[in-house]
Amino acid sequence: MILTSTLATDIVEKIGNIICYNINIMNHLGIIIASTNPKRINTYHKGAEEVIKTGKIIEITEEIAKNSQGVQEGVNLPVSFNNKIVGVVGITGNPSIVRQYGELVKSMVELMLQQTFLTEQITLERNARERFIYDLIHANFYDEEQVLLRGKIFGYDLTIPRLCIVFNVNSFNNSLKQWIKKYQADSKVFIQDLYNNIPKFINNYFPLKKQDIFLSLGNGDFIILLAVKDVKNIKDVVKQIAIYCNNTIDKIKENLEIEIIVGIGSCYSSISDLSKSYNEALKAIKIGRVVMHLITDNNLNKNNVFFYNNLGIYLLIDSLPDEAIEEFMKKYLRINQNLTNLLDPTLKETLLKFFECDLNVSRTSREMYIHRNTLIYRLDKIYSLTGRDPRIFSDAVDLKIGLLIDAIRGNGQF
Repeated sequence: MILTSTLATDIVEKIGNIICYNINIMNHLGIIIASTNPKRINTYHKGAEEVIKTGKIIEITEEIAKNSQGVQEGVNLPVSFNNKIVGVVGITGNPSIVRQYGELVKSMVELMLQQTFLTEQITLERNARERFIYDLIHANFYDEEQVLLRGKIFGYDLTIPRLCIVFNVNSFNNSLKQWIKKYQADSKVFIQDLYNNIPKFINNYFPLKKQDIFLSLGNGDFIILLAVKDVKNIKDVVKQIAIYCNNTIDKIKENLEIEIIVGIGSCYSSISDLSKSYNEALKAIKIGRVVMHLITDNNLNKNNVFFYNNLGIYLLIDSLPDEAIEEFMKKYLRINQNLTNLLDPTLKETLLKFFECDLNVSRTSREMYIHRNTLIYRLDKIYSLTGRDPRIFSDAVDLKIGLLIDAIRGNGQF
């Protein structure tokens, strides 16, 4: 551990305002790195050299100072860290008076060295842990045995099955701009506060256990690798996860005015598949973000929480080649453009509400506060434009797929 000029200067400034004696702090080479007398900084201190060599306190009386060139009376004390002398503290003045101040400054320097060391160790451990988790979810490893060993070092049993949960700040950059503008906050300070607060809410409302792994990626994503010990009852586990996610999302929105969208991947027992679960969670977020307005099934979308395994048809559409998409749109919907571009906003709204009401004309007209005949006119209009009648189930399926194609493969807007 090196006694730095920054640390020494901080101590001198604090103590110098309390005691009226000159204070010098020297490094392990005997060079003054901080002093209440700025002119002495970066100069050599002979008394410090002797202290470093002997490891003993050296007191210079007025008589000794008179008989020695360039020496002032005072006390010089060794500063130790881990039983090694790393510097010297010097107080100018009558040794019998300044001795107590020297001991005070020495203790303060050694205490701050310990605190700095511990802080650095904590930071190093946190960085190493974060790097390990990052490598884990990106499959940046070759030897699984080494990964298991590294996991044990951090207290993780990686033989336990896990699934990945990603909390994503929806429209992260836009949220930042709006908050900074609204509260006239410094962007760097705000971002730091944001990354400090969101994990707190996740930890408070999503109770993490010892084997659950948490990581903030710094891009608006917060990751949980959730340990699942009861794989046989995974459906019950998923239900509980949904409750925790909903509570967390609500509290973050209520307190931070930030919208969160959550993606959840599949549960895997192999550590090599954790990256797969992570990518599935990201895929669920990507698809969920653009189709959330189309999803009326609560099993698929609960408060912006999307389970990868529940997005079957949406995942299928996302994986289809462009040629198959174009053929479907031309052959079945008789159009060469996006369905959402073909239908005006009123027709799109009507079609979405009609699907939400399970193709029930009476319920749809009632919930839209329009006359039944008005609704029928709009449905007929959709039929004339697309060749598909929304009142017929098979045609409704084609239209729904067309909307999904526009959302997933197009611009995602409705």
